[in-house]
Amino acid sequence: GSPFRLWHKFEGWFYDHGLFSPTDPDVQMFAYEYWQDHIADPFEHDKPYHRLWRIQRGQEARPILRTPVSHSGHEWWDPDGKNVWYVHYGVGVKKVDVSTGKESMMWPGALSHAYSDRTGRYLVADMMDDPRVCDCHVAFRDTVTGKEAEIVNRPPLARGLTQCTHLHPHPQFCLQDKYICHTTTIHDRVDVALVRTDELIRRTG
Repeated sequence: GSPFRLWHKFEGWFYDHGLFSPTDPDVQMFAYEYWQDHIADPFEHDKPYHRLWRIQRGQEARPILRTPVSHSGHEWWDPDGKNVWYVHYGVGVKKVDVSTGKESMMWPGALSHAYSDRTGRYLVADMMDDPRVCDCHVAFRDTVTGKEAEIVNRPPLARGLTQCTHLHPHPQFCLQDKYICHTTTIHDRVDVALVRTDELIRRTG
């Protein structure tokens, strides 16, 4: 493999979800967390903090958002490399101009994980009342018309049917955006589902 190159070292930070820009190999986005899973430190859902950061090779990291926000996550790059998306939990899916920090609300609501197609017009997301006992609830949205279509809505599996506790559907577009892929429990087990997008586009157009 290629030699390891350290871009920057953060003392006392817990950071994850590093993602290279799709258009610039010298730019990364990453997430900072003031708490860690599975430890005793309390988590404050309403505490504002800068989770999203951008770093360019040879430069200091800087926050992407203009101001801190309460708990958020599941961030991803837009294919244009100029914008990033993230889920502001309990608020909705937002799109952010990386150069200015300007945010646009693209799908209001209590969503958990989301993803956009290559055009940025269509979104898919899952939602759950309790992430530890997850529903299989997935929906599709046309951001131009504002219309939504439910893909699946299934209550959590009974405890005896699986030992897995992280059954988040995590939907995303795939195969040139012709399909949406997500995990499903529709048959009382854990499967992978593929859903055609053309019918969803017709229903929400």
